Amino acid sequence: MRRISWPLVGADLILALLALLIGAQLRFGVVEALQSPEFFGAVKIVPFVLVGLVSGFFCELYSAEYFQRGAELAARVAVEMMTALLLLSMFYFLLPGVNIGRGFLSLSLFLFGLQQFLLRRGLLSLGRLSGFTQRILILGVGSLADTLSRTMEASNGNYELAGFVQSNGADLKVPAAQVVGEIDEIGQLIARYQVTDLVLALNERRGVLPVRQLLTCKLEGVNILDAPCFYEKMTGKLLVENIQPSWFIFSSGFRNTPLRMFVKRSLDVAGAVFGLLLTLPLLPLVALAIKLDSKGPVLFKQRRVGERGREFFIYKFRTMC
Repeated sequence: MRRISWPLVGADLILALLALLIGAQLRFGVVEALQSPEFFGAVKIVPFVLVGLVSGFFCELYSAEYFQRGAELAARVAVEMMTALLLLSMFYFLLPGVNIGRGFLSLSLFLFGLQQFLLRRGLLSLGRLSGFTQRILILGVGSLADTLSRTMEASNGNYELAGFVQSNGADLKVPAAQVVGEIDEIGQLIARYQVTDLVLALNERRGVLPVRQLLTCKLEGVNILDAPCFYEKMTGKLLVENIQPSWFIFSSGFRNTPLRMFVKRSLDVAGAVFGLLLTLPLLPLVALAIKLDSKGPVLFKQRRVGERGREFFIYKFRTMC
């Protein structure tokens, strides 16, 4: 699970309120209507804001590690808008008294998503300025180090390669002109090139890893990253072929908080109930079609393994012979 950027959450909260204001102006020609408790008020505004933020959270729009490329960001924002529209439609179906209207809802969600996209693209462009650049020193000169440098060149992140550090006995797979020193000179190299992040990209660490120098760098405020972690930070993907068992052991990605589990379960149940209500009229027709098409039971039953190894049975229509 990625770290949440709370300033970004706060910014989106403001954008959600701004989207409602602009939407009211475009839809009704007056903003004052939002201040009328009988017309809108907090009971109608709060659900819009909360659902928009929750949808953004599940679409990973609040990652503190990286900003997505333009196409990926646009896709995530689009999914967030559709998710929010679905959830709010379910909410208004259950509580029609707080409905803000389909036209106003759709317009406000579109404005909210557009503002989110522009904000993140603006922050990404700001991060590319020289004053915000992260200077990366890669410890290693093998194939893993070469993969990281190529990924940095292709990424949208604000990264600048300071150079590579030669490890003892390692085969050179990177441009020799970019090798800035030996492994025993890490401290001097970090100071000389004003390095902010040191990435460990050694194909073989046993007997090579300079533990004392790394501890010194850590105490001096240098951010030290493992190659798979840095790759995930840049791309949002896993460098599967270079992941060590220790990465899984120390990773925080498998930790689910009670709040996260509660929200996920609530959305799962709400979505399942809503989908069941929509398809309920079609279920007898599907059962009849299966019965007429082939012999056998209408429902298919199978044992599955769920959370924490608990077994359960699933039931589905027998649509495959």
